[in-house]
Amino acid sequence: MFHESPVIIEPDPGKPSWICGMLYTPAEPPRRGVIMFHPLFEERKSAARVMVEMARQLCENGAAVLLFDYRGCGDSSGELERHSVSDWISDSLAALAYMRGRYPNLPVGFLGLRLGATLAF
Repeated sequence: MFHESPVIIEPDPGKPSWICGMLYTPAEPPRRGVIMFHPLFEERKSAARVMVEMARQLCENGAAVLLFDYRGCGDSSGELERHSVSDWISDSLAALAYMRGRYPNLPVGFLGLRLGATLAF
């Protein structure tokens, strides 16, 4: 059993932008954290269901999982054309800060697809 909760993260405090995500939390205290990084553009649509199912599987196995949309993508703020790789790296760092703030004593791993895997590092 697990819970799915929407989250909003501010990647640049003081600026009117946000990233939306879904936090998957197990019923028992989590043993690890995982941040999932979507691919971008058309590949995101193809991978969306697989990413959600993977997040749920990880959660059922004891991980707290954050799956988020970069600015200009999905439910996050902005238009794709107005954002760049540097913005998406900031989004990735904001996601990491969120997980470390929420779960300060857990190791946090990354799982990404395509460009999302690149942005994770």
